[in-house]
Amino acid sequence: MRKGYLKKAMFLALATVMCAGLAGCGKKVKTTTEDPKTAKQNVFSYANYEIDFPSNGQDTYFDISAIDSYGDTTFAIASTYDYNTGENINYLVDIETETGKTSTVLIEKPDLTGLSEHPDTEDYYEYFYYGSFKAVSDMIVGTCNFSSSYYDASGNYVGNDKSLLCAWNTDGKFIWSADISAEMKADYLYLSNGFVANDNYYIIANGNTSGGKEIKAILCIDKNGKITGKNEIAATVNLNTVFPLRDGRFVAFYYDDQYMQKAAFYDLNSGNLGEEAVVPSALFTGGYSKIQPGFDSDFIYSSNQGIYKFNIGDTESTKLFDPINSDLNGYNVDDFVFLDKDHFIGAYSNIDSYNSEIALFTYVDPSTIPDKKIISMAVYYLASDVRKRVVDFNKTSDTYRIVVEDYSQYASQDDWMAGYTKLNNDILAGKVPAILFMDPNAGIDYDSFAKKGLLADIDSLIQKDPELGQYSYLQNVFDAYAISGKHYLVVPTFNYNTFMISSKMAGGKTQLTVDEFIELCKNAPAGSMPYEYTTKAQFLNQVMNYDGCEFIDPATKKCQFDSPEFVKLIEYAATLPEEANYDDDFYADYYDNFRSGKIIFSQLYLSDVNTYQTQKYNMYYGDGTIIGFPTKENQPGIINSAGNTFALTNGSNIDGAWEFARFYLTPEYQDSMTYSIPVLESSFDNWLAKGMERPYWEDENGIKNYYDNSYYVDGVEKIIPVMTQEDVDYLRNVITSCSKRGYNNEQIMSIIEEECSACFAGQKSASDVCAIIQSRVQLYINENN
Repeated sequence: MRKGYLKKAMFLALATVMCAGLAGCGKKVKTTTEDPKTAKQNVFSYANYEIDFPSNGQDTYFDISAIDSYGDTTFAIASTYDYNTGENINYLVDIETETGKTSTVLIEKPDLTGLSEHPDTEDYYEYFYYGSFKAVSDMIVGTCNFSSSYYDASGNYVGNDKSLLCAWNTDGKFIWSADISAEMKADYLYLSNGFVANDNYYIIANGNTSGGKEIKAILCIDKNGKITGKNEIAATVNLNTVFPLRDGRFVAFYYDDQYMQKAAFYDLNSGNLGEEAVVPSALFTGGYSKIQPGFDSDFIYSSNQGIYKFNIGDTESTKLFDPINSDLNGYNVDDFVFLDKDHFIGAYSNIDSYNSEIALFTYVDPSTIPDKKIISMAVYYLASDVRKRVVDFNKTSDTYRIVVEDYSQYASQDDWMAGYTKLNNDILAGKVPAILFMDPNAGIDYDSFAKKGLLADIDSLIQKDPELGQYSYLQNVFDAYAISGKHYLVVPTFNYNTFMISSKMAGGKTQLTVDEFIELCKNAPAGSMPYEYTTKAQFLNQVMNYDGCEFIDPATKKCQFDSPEFVKLIEYAATLPEEANYDDDFYADYYDNFRSGKIIFSQLYLSDVNTYQTQKYNMYYGDGTIIGFPTKENQPGIINSAGNTFALTNGSNIDGAWEFARFYLTPEYQDSMTYSIPVLESSFDNWLAKGMERPYWEDENGIKNYYDNSYYVDGVEKIIPVMTQEDVDYLRNVITSCSKRGYNNEQIMSIIEEECSACFAGQKSASDVCAIIQSRVQLYINENN
């Protein structure tokens, strides 16, 4: 394992060194995907269908759980929730593919006569959940999970759970139900992922019989709901889904006994898994939503990157639909039916309303799309708010267009970091993205990129900006992510993480050295623990998260793991338990553990300003203070990026990249933050001021309804007061005085844990272990820089 890490580290170091040939300091670098054709590939226009629900008009939100077709009609299953009855309501939406007309009918509840006792009691509860809808000839067949419960005359709870198959006609009228639980004599049964072949419906069944025997099978159901065949599944195979290919063969997805997802050909007659089928890794890692036979390929599938086609045995998929290039105002199409190669009907979730939409998608000839200057953006999982910003920018800009490459698509089951390796390879080849939307703790070496002149100076861009140049930002947050004293990373929002302690135990201190921390823990009440659920491993992780930047200098890359402070922390860690104490009696009164000192420090995750006041009163009756983690610096806490951190490269389209990215520093964005802390100083002050206002919720008319948070003293409820100006000033000073970031490096953490095990086992001294850690980590860092 260690050799693998070193080999990878050496490769990444080589990639970074070779980047020096791509860009010297102050020189422009060529950014990737500058060809306008890139943004004109796999584009579909779309027009939403108008859907009317035959209900009381309250069903404005719905979810599309399936799309399928029969004849010249495509149908969708739309589900919503009735808040009056507490039931899920399902509708059948028919779409005439020739005319585009839609009709919506309510899907009738199945007739469950004889399946439920339906006692005459007020507490009787009944629940239906449908799934795996498929068109079988002139019927719609799907699963129906039915649950009911009540209390009998003796007060005993009576529950009834059934797994059924149900059929409806194309008008939503109930035809038949089949009690699969009864036929399989199941005590528990779960039906999932149905598919159709030879006019029969097949369903995967997992569960247990009343006698305790495991049920793992694929059931064949005829048009009348009768089980006409059962293929047993091997005990070592956890079958996920089976899908048909264009040539009539079937491929099964399953998890093996190592929980690695595999694909193999499946014999529908014998029920046997055959030879392994080569399928795209994205089907295992990208969260595929729908697979169907292709019109000119084995199959078509949708993932979080778009819609693709694929032939068994090929090494790569061919993209058919790109949601970003198509300006889709929503997440990717989750379910779809292709009418022909240029048209499909698909369902997606609207970014603004989160509601499901059904639309007709039509292929757009690239020659009809006007050229724009391309701005390439690299991301690792495209966040929803960034996706919305990209779509809005592309729609409104007459000059520029963002093209996104999501490197998470290159992850594999064997290497979840493969996307970061791919990005480094691309940069090695001279394909430098104009914008890097990447977490600063991810597998991208921003430091090396900055030193090679690849990254743009953010301070200079802000100063030149006519609007942003007038504003003040929290420089301490930018400083926390500075590289050699310069700001190349924009951290639009952040969280502040620290620890609280009772003022009495703090003894007037606002921070603790390592020696003071150890002394305080020694003098604490007998049986106390420093932190909640403290173990050796947990404490090591806290040391690196809160103090990692103190033992690895971000500027010089020099390590100090053989320092007296680190040695003492390892010695203290050795005194902690291997397993956490989950004793129910210990945590009978959760908050009292902090008030009494049984748990000395409480961790404070600050993103909502009211969390400070709530924690101070719940845990310390209002007499708590921020003290942080033991440190050799005056830094009682850490700055953590809350997302959307980005860097720009010194490419030819730097102006367009800044036009897009500057939005995250504007008052419009900064003032919209709810559960993270803004970096614009005026927005930060507004964030703090919220702590001096009573909490409230807004009704549909925008009227504020105020309420009070509370805590309890000896069973008596007391109101948590709003923050005073003194509280706000104190918190402002604490946060703005912090310029230390959280640290996270899995490889270094693995080295520390591996070497510390010898100390924890009493085989080596802490000093000897720390000397080895110092050597190994310094070697690792040198090879990566």
